[in-house]
Amino acid sequence: MSRACEVCKAPSTEKHFGVRTCRPCAAFFRRSCIQERKYTCNLNGNCNVNQSVRILCPACRFQRCKDVGMLQDKIRTNFDKTGPKKRLLKQEYQEPSTSTEPTLLEKWTKSYQRFLEDTKNWYYSVHPDEIFNNNVSFSKGTLLEFCNVERCHQVYVFRMLEGQFDELPCLGKQDRIKIFNDVLSQFTSLSEFYLNRLYFPNDRRKLFLHWGSYLDLDDLEFFYSKEYIATTAQGINFRLLKTYRTKLFKLANKMRDIAIDEVEIAALTGLVFYREVHCHLECQDAVADPTEALIINLTDYCNTKMCRQKALIRVGMLLNYLRDLHESVLILREAEVIVMMTNNFIRSTTAQPTIQENIEVKVETSEFTEL
Repeated sequence: MSRACEVCKAPSTEKHFGVRTCRPCAAFFRRSCIQERKYTCNLNGNCNVNQSVRILCPACRFQRCKDVGMLQDKIRTNFDKTGPKKRLLKQEYQEPSTSTEPTLLEKWTKSYQRFLEDTKNWYYSVHPDEIFNNNVSFSKGTLLEFCNVERCHQVYVFRMLEGQFDELPCLGKQDRIKIFNDVLSQFTSLSEFYLNRLYFPNDRRKLFLHWGSYLDLDDLEFFYSKEYIATTAQGINFRLLKTYRTKLFKLANKMRDIAIDEVEIAALTGLVFYREVHCHLECQDAVADPTEALIINLTDYCNTKMCRQKALIRVGMLLNYLRDLHESVLILREAEVIVMMTNNFIRSTTAQPTIQENIEVKVETSEFTEL
């Protein structure tokens, strides 16, 4: 004769961990204990746990399991394995995991933190008077200045990605250059938007360009320089770029609203890199795709800050933001083509930076490695 589960009142025929419960509740309790999961209730622990809604609040369900007397010491930890089998990654990307080996997300976070440190040190090398103040003074920037600084920062982006390239010996030099340039345009915007959120949290009319410089949405003429819009044709070019930059402001404001943090920026950078790698690889089966592992790491990280359901929603929002960023890059390329078709505006004003020029220069410092 079946009796009710003491946790959710569903039909039950046997005891689990010292209490008569249904199999789903027993599995939930075992999984929560083995994986040491932490849950948070959105209703201050007042949820009604029953068979129909038991999955909606794991915090109250787990507390209910403990209240009815389920015993954690009856779990055979060494035998009760939970969760799906982890996908084995091929040697090109990752060595066999150990208990001390950092996760993909931790590796990308460390690389991005080094990039931030490198670029900030570059700012102090240009403005030595700010060293002892430990301060960054901002002023309006121009397009020419932005391109020159971005050109200087390419070596720091390369240092951030160098370890990832080293794990892909199948990539030729030209493939690496192409991947680098495609990642560069998206990563530059990601990092700009993140620092913009930190330095201009309440000013939606400014956009962080680089350390010490910002773009004023109310004074785009200063950014593009007035001499470039003297003629009618050049005015058309200016309006095209102005429209693109306005879209970037919307993306910057979206990041400010979502409050994306440093670790999440590092994860998005890694996802951009892996996407570009597999877009350029002719034989994708030759290299394992770590995208899934990185998304799992990102989900686990979000789960440490909020409940499981909200963590999954946030990961979806982050991936959607990445899609918006990719679309903005395509819009920029389209605008550049139109500009060059009218009067070669871009080429005549600033030289588009490429990684090839950085790589061809002989670097004397041992920290930098040629591709």
